[in-house]
Amino acid sequence: MKEQDIIRIIANNLTLAGGDDVGVGLFDDVDNYKYWGFSCTTNKAGTLEVQYSHDNITWNLLDTFPVTGNKDQVYKKTRRYYLAVFTDTSMVQSTVDLSTIKGE
Repeated sequence: MKEQDIIRIIANNLTLAGGDDVGVGLFDDVDNYKYWGFSCTTNKAGTLEVQYSHDNITWNLLDTFPVTGNKDQVYKKTRRYYLAVFTDTSMVQSTVDLSTIKGE
């Protein structure tokens, strides 16, 4: 049986103060999926970190992206857990949309 793609909305037009972040601790279990990815859109400058774990205890940094506007990325699954964290680096109020996807 083929699993369906699952989109998770982490932030939808969320207002962040400068220096704040969203997504901390909000991981996806991709055990039964072949890929995981994210979509991030913001109206100010920010940084998006992608982390992974094999046991949901020890987390490692996979990628870091500067984001101004829109950034999308998909990964072939190599670990069981993934998460995406967006941090507003503009030091002024921003809005952000952040979602993740896992699928076949």
